[in-house]
Amino acid sequence: MTKHKFLTLFLVIFVQAACLSQEGLWKFGLQFRPGLPLNFINAGDDVSTQDNVTYTNEQRFGRVLGGLMRYNITNAISFETGILFNQRNFRISMDSLENDFESTLDYRIVGYEIPLTAMVFIQLDREIFMSAALGGSLNFFPSDVSTTDNETQMIHETVRYRWVQTAVVANLGFEYRSRGVGTFYLGGSFHLPFSPIYLSKIGFARNPLTQHSLDLQGTYLTLDFRFYFPEMSKNAKR
Repeated sequence: MTKHKFLTLFLVIFVQAACLSQEGLWKFGLQFRPGLPLNFINAGDDVSTQDNVTYTNEQRFGRVLGGLMRYNITNAISFETGILFNQRNFRISMDSLENDFESTLDYRIVGYEIPLTAMVFIQLDREIFMSAALGGSLNFFPSDVSTTDNETQMIHETVRYRWVQTAVVANLGFEYRSRGVGTFYLGGSFHLPFSPIYLSKIGFARNPLTQHSLDLQGTYLTLDFRFYFPEMSKNAKR
């Protein structure tokens, strides 16, 4: 299934679900999260040196988007899940100072996530709330990826360790709740897999042997932009 079909399917499902939601129980929404490659949280570069050659797997800006379902126990406690499309972008580079040689390759990894988090809210104003959430996520990786630099014949194959993996997720943010319009959320999320998600093997097209390999941790930090549809009373007239 292509990502365009995937997003179209979610739009249809979540719009229909929003029309059937019960007041005070369920909220359905959409989310967009630009990924931020930050080194200090181990979400940036994986670097190693072998035989005077430096190999770098650089995490670049990515994106996460999809649909969410929130179950409200009270105004202060909720549980949330959903299905998300995740595109991680990377650049592999090899730099040999002795041989005055440098080569780079860009590639991307596509995955899908099913998070489940517990959320706690603090009311700051009549319609403004601060939230903190903690939970886990199932991550699905449909395929391996590979690319080749035609000029230098550098080649890499990035293979998944497992097609499904688990991670810890946490987020902190603020939301504005308008009963008639919906809920607007702004915050940040941290995603930490329990183990490396992929292994990048680096070599050359003229040499079938792997020259070097790098673990891909898959940790990332995002900005979160969400919109939840208004809650609808089950007794509301059409």
